[in-house]
Amino acid sequence: MGQHYLVAVDGSELSKKALKRAAKLVNVAAGDQLTILHVMEPVSPYVRGMYKPELVESIRKIGEEILQEARDYCEGELGVACRTVLLQGHPPRKICQYAEENHVDLIVMGSRGLSGLKELFLGSVSHAVVQTSKLPVLIEK
Repeated sequence: MGQHYLVAVDGSELSKKALKRAAKLVNVAAGDQLTILHVMEPVSPYVRGMYKPELVESIRKIGEEILQEARDYCEGELGVACRTVLLQGHPPRKICQYAEENHVDLIVMGSRGLSGLKELFLGSVSHAVVQTSKLPVLIEK
């Protein structure tokens, strides 16, 4: 069994660069696998009643579009087969949990996806993954 690479994507240019980096690491002949993961933030229970079901569905569709675009890029332009996974929850926690439960050897992700001010208050997903993951993490800048 080869290596299992996990690329966490958010639709940003840096996540596209991370995908490109991971694709270069994949050795199909050795049985390597590449999984692309997108984690949707959950709708807060405090505001859930304010949202219409159509809005929640549209958030899910955006996640699916991000994954489809990443898959098309990976398989089309980079020539590497991959699988995609869409999860909902706190992104750093879900990324680490998925990686551990699915025997991932390396997590690859972009250094930032948020705007500067939002990141200042919330912290970056990549930083949180690096701090909490029990697995190696490669950050693409």
